[in-house]
Amino acid sequence: MLHLFFAVAFSAVPLTLYVPPVRSLNLFIATMEDLFRESILYVEVLVLVVLLSSMQLRWHPHRFGPLDDVLALDLAENVLAGSAER
Repeated sequence: MLHLFFAVAFSAVPLTLYVPPVRSLNLFIATMEDLFRESILYVEVLVLVVLLSSMQLRWHPHRFGPLDDVLALDLAENVLAGSAER
């Protein structure tokens, strides 16, 4: 049993090298928060375009064409402009 304990303990020691110090962890978290804030606008637009496209396919499967894509992207740009004002 003692051999198993030492085997587990010495195999876990190298894993502690992968844990960053706290001062680096704060910078990492701040960077992730900035990345999240910047990308959320694009994610909202992407979700809106996918939602509008799926609704268009469900309601009018014969009318889904390039013009509808342009209208969906125009609406998405308007939403993005409104989100940027927030």
